[in-house]
Amino acid sequence: MEDPYYLLELRAPLVYAPVSQRDPFAERGEKEMVVCFELEPQEAASFEPIEERYFASAGMVGVLDAPTGEGLEVPVGRYFFIQLRQRIQKEDLFPLALDLQKEGLWRQLPLAPRLYVRFLEEEGPVTQLLRPLVSGAPF
Repeated sequence: MEDPYYLLELRAPLVYAPVSQRDPFAERGEKEMVVCFELEPQEAASFEPIEERYFASAGMVGVLDAPTGEGLEVPVGRYFFIQLRQRIQKEDLFPLALDLQKEGLWRQLPLAPRLYVRFLEEEGPVTQLLRPLVSGAPF
């Protein structure tokens, strides 16, 4: 079985126009979208985080090709991520984020307390969950 986890060195930022009043999990459009969640630091470093305390923010949403404004950015850096060939539902988010976190901690990766969820189309729907590595961490 293929390892579903990847390390990525992003060399150019991914910039999205912020939008409000949108539920990215309900969207079914063809536009690429990202959601950025700040995570509670203690929970983001635990093998057994408490779901109710895991997400410190509700998530900022950005889309490509939206009216421009101040950008929501996935910055240059190193990331640990998983890619799924489907568009996940809201109830799938915590279990998938937890799987990614546990694998990263098991590999002793210094994960930052932030989670990006990208929805895009690549010959069908794709969801990516990305956790940045702490700046300056070895790759």
